[in-house]
Amino acid sequence: RGVRSTTERLARGIDRWFGDKPFHQGGAVTHGLMTLGVVKRGDESADYSVRFNARVRLPNLEEKTYVFLGRDDRRDNITDKPGALSDLDRTGARSDEDPSFFAGLGRYWNESTDARIGFRGVKPYAQARWRHVWELDADSQAEFRETLFWTVDDHLGSTTALSWQRSFGPTLAARWIAAATVTQEVRRVVWSSVLGGYRSFGDRRLLALEALVSGEQKSGVGASDVGVQTRWSQ
Repeated sequence: RGVRSTTERLARGIDRWFGDKPFHQGGAVTHGLMTLGVVKRGDESADYSVRFNARVRLPNLEEKTYVFLGRDDRRDNITDKPGALSDLDRTGARSDEDPSFFAGLGRYWNESTDARIGFRGVKPYAQARWRHVWELDADSQAEFRETLFWTVDDHLGSTTALSWQRSFGPTLAARWIAAATVTQEVRRVVWSSVLGGYRSFGDRRLLALEALVSGEQKSGVGASDVGVQTRWSQ
């Protein structure tokens, strides 16, 4: 509650820069997520992390414009890697970079397309994102998502993600997600995939069992990280 109220106060302050319309008339803090993590691998020392993401809709801007801000892994945020695959990095291979703060503006062009301009520290980056969802039947759907991005270090890059999910009643579901990222600077495809089963316990409580795999083109090995994890989210 404290994190949410602080974010709302910040959003109200930013919104006042653009006009006098009250924040409660269309303003909202959405897609908020805070993660506290401790990771211990083998003989290595423990890593501690705090990650935070939020999207803010400001009534004094147009309805299709939003503000985003947070503290998260730099690569995951800029490349727009799906959240389920970001969990693979958090519990698997240790990230080479500490989480850092980011903020920016985004705009929806239609239901499937949006663009974002942001800053990671003092460095700017930009994204253009397109997604399409297919309703395969009453219980399953597939989604394709393409993100083009630009950064000072990577120049141009893209992330392609494909997912499928199916429900088996009100509390059971299965999901598969795969994503691949390539940049103009590195020119090697970095890929990852997760296949999982999920059991809901209501009120945003979820138990997951997932099989994870990731790798990199021309790395000399087929897959650099393979494993299974169970996860409780609340």
